[in-house]
Amino acid sequence: MSTVNHCLYAISYTWKRSRSYLLLTLLIQVIVGFMPLASVWIIQTLINEIILFMTSSGDIQKVLWLFGLQMVIVVLGYGLQFILQLSQQKATNLIGLHLKGELLQKAIRLPFITFEHPSFYNESQRVMNSHQHVLSMVRSIFTIMSALITVVSLLIYMIGIHWGLAVILIVFTLPILWIELFFGGARYQLNRMLTANDRREMYVSDLVAQRDSLKEIRLYGIGNYLLQKWKDHYVKSADEKYKLLKRQVRWEMAGGLLMTFAYVCCGLFIVFLIFQKN
Repeated sequence: MSTVNHCLYAISYTWKRSRSYLLLTLLIQVIVGFMPLASVWIIQTLINEIILFMTSSGDIQKVLWLFGLQMVIVVLGYGLQFILQLSQQKATNLIGLHLKGELLQKAIRLPFITFEHPSFYNESQRVMNSHQHVLSMVRSIFTIMSALITVVSLLIYMIGIHWGLAVILIVFTLPILWIELFFGGARYQLNRMLTANDRREMYVSDLVAQRDSLKEIRLYGIGNYLLQKWKDHYVKSADEKYKLLKRQVRWEMAGGLLMTFAYVCCGLFIVFLIFQKN
């Protein structure tokens, strides 16, 4: 199943089970996508108005109005993120209820021989935890869409100032987009690869923690053996996730430095345009 098919399935399933969340998320991400452009335009206009006011030809009320509008955009951004978090948690609970319910209904009807195959338990655990992956994929899709809206709108705005600014933005944005896409796929593949290991870790921990199995563990003196097994599985999963996170942080730091360099290049280019009286 390709990444595109996974994305289409995640959106279609969320649409069937939590349509209001999908529409609300789409609306919020579109608004968030255009907010950087609005903020840039307000700051530009505000600076121009301040300069006019300092030369005694501007209007202080317009300056205050623009400053207040900028504050509204900042507060609106926090408010939208708060609403989005609440909506995501509600959708996670709802989709988890449906997915786990469907799995348990199917498990009741399955032949007994199915439960003898380890692959069945790997797949069932993936489904049990898939409601979080479905919502995570939907969030990633809408986040990328919002980022594209931001980039395209700023590109159009910068082209209106000078095409060189648009070129700088494209050159420095593409590597960062690649980093996000690459590690999004890497996290999914890692979680899928660790399913069997995580299932064994949960099974051993349940054996040690449950009253019925604990009697036999003490009787045969295998407590330390099981604890070592649990530790091995736990450490393997934790190490793999930490290695991926360390790689991701390094690349994201490089992306942050790249964006900082892009800001410097844009600033120097604008100063050059000013000296050229453009």
